[in-house]
Amino acid sequence: MTDSSGVKKRATTLIEKELGEWLEKNKSVIIERIPVKCKILPVFSGSIVEGFLGIGSDLDFSLIIDDREEKPRIKGKLSKAFKHFIDTLNMKVREVGLDHVCRMAYKIRTTTYLLAFEKCKNPQFGVDYFLFSKLINPRIKSGEIKDRLASPEDFREFKESLQEEYRRKYGYKPFEVKASVLVEPERFSPKRIYRELQLLINTFIMTYGLEEKRLTEKMEKELQIKVKEILRSTLMREAVRIIEPEVIDSLENIKKLKEYAKKSKRKRLSFYVRSGSIEDEELNKLKRVLHYFKEFVYDPLLRFSEVQVKLADVLLNTLNAEIQWLGLRKDHAYITLHNHANIVCLDIIPQERGKFDVYVKVKKKVEKELLNTSCEKIFEKTIKDSSLGIPLPCKTHHRSGRGRVHFKLFTLGEGDNHLVIEEKLKTKLCDRLSLF
Repeated sequence: MTDSSGVKKRATTLIEKELGEWLEKNKSVIIERIPVKCKILPVFSGSIVEGFLGIGSDLDFSLIIDDREEKPRIKGKLSKAFKHFIDTLNMKVREVGLDHVCRMAYKIRTTTYLLAFEKCKNPQFGVDYFLFSKLINPRIKSGEIKDRLASPEDFREFKESLQEEYRRKYGYKPFEVKASVLVEPERFSPKRIYRELQLLINTFIMTYGLEEKRLTEKMEKELQIKVKEILRSTLMREAVRIIEPEVIDSLENIKKLKEYAKKSKRKRLSFYVRSGSIEDEELNKLKRVLHYFKEFVYDPLLRFSEVQVKLADVLLNTLNAEIQWLGLRKDHAYITLHNHANIVCLDIIPQERGKFDVYVKVKKKVEKELLNTSCEKIFEKTIKDSSLGIPLPCKTHHRSGRGRVHFKLFTLGEGDNHLVIEEKLKTKLCDRLSLF
């Protein structure tokens, strides 16, 4: 058992104090070499943000300078002073129970460098590392230094730019997660299982955070709280109540096992099963939870996210709709609008050969009118899904029967761009059905 909260508090206090003192001590160099418009973003990343920091962990810390308006002079005095600071800090973090400061900390980075993805062998790692970082508030007295520190608004803008640039260069596909870890966890170490889960949870939040305009708020939450967001986005409320305790419990168990496994490097999970460190019941529970993450989260994310996010982009930026929720199910995705006069949500339902039918669910007052039109209809139905070994209520759609009606708007292709989607939305929702 690790003292996670105590280590995190001590580490945070140490960095706020030491970084503040370093900034004050090097005030003249900073003022000389960093213009006021070049905001300084000191950030935590990794386990200290995710809530998994423990005794013996490394500390993920970076210093970023926003150089998009004016160029700072980092080389020379400033970079040498900072490297000396990190060398000294490396010794001090051991006093609070940590092992060392991560290698990412040794070099001051600029936003231009990060947004260009230069010399980046793994762009996915860079985006994940900085997108899910948290702004540090160093203890500063000097007004001239305070003027150069980034505000929460500056930090949010940097994160949005990072995500938008990543999408522009590498597309809308989610981060790649090693699916075999979720299917056969016994073959992998607890640390590897944790890392793939962390990556999957973060790619889900990254995919949908920007569209819901709560990017910074969601990304700075600890991993367990993010998981609760994902449960709400992928399951009905009744299903969440059934499986949430098991998911949170398994996440905590893999965290403890990851820390315990530090003494026996790279041992597979099967080793801990044979040695009795994890019992069969715990293993079965973990496998069920990992199965949930693959079947209910990762597979639908791969299937729907690109077309869903593009559709949300157009609704937000062209039709000025207010999005309340973006959600996934195993067989469809949906976008719920907030306080719209006519529309409840849009559903995205897969067809053959990379095609998706888009349906609209409308308010009751509009539904009666649309029932008399030639719009193709499907009906909402709740069924029991037992793929996890426990029956979970799930919503699906049928071509006939009873239930809330959804009306077909149009069909989209997986590669359709924003202009195509915009034209189809305007033609159907605005011109023909007058729903906007």
